[in-house]
Amino acid sequence: MVFGFWFFRRGFPRVLPYSGPEAFAVAVAFHIVLPDGENREVISVFPARVVIEKGRKQAAITAEFDHRSTCVVLARSPRRWYPNRLSQTSHGRSVELVSFLTNS
Repeated sequence: MVFGFWFFRRGFPRVLPYSGPEAFAVAVAFHIVLPDGENREVISVFPARVVIEKGRKQAAITAEFDHRSTCVVLARSPRRWYPNRLSQTSHGRSVELVSFLTNS
């Protein structure tokens, strides 16, 4: 809206009606993207175990592994343009870590 009024004051009144839909589009984009910022992963390392908690505002998934038999694996994605996968495995169980991050 600020840009719309700026253009209106500069002598371009036909720009003003289009500034409302533009602001609405930005608001919709924020509404779609912001919930992904609430993803949380807490990895707690204790002397005998490793606890991984995943969820949005609270821990929805909790996985507990024995500290001595845990292995962290960085696996390449089958498709070249997909990000690599970091997972923690122990005794056939696996939990993917930081799945919301990408390669840089």
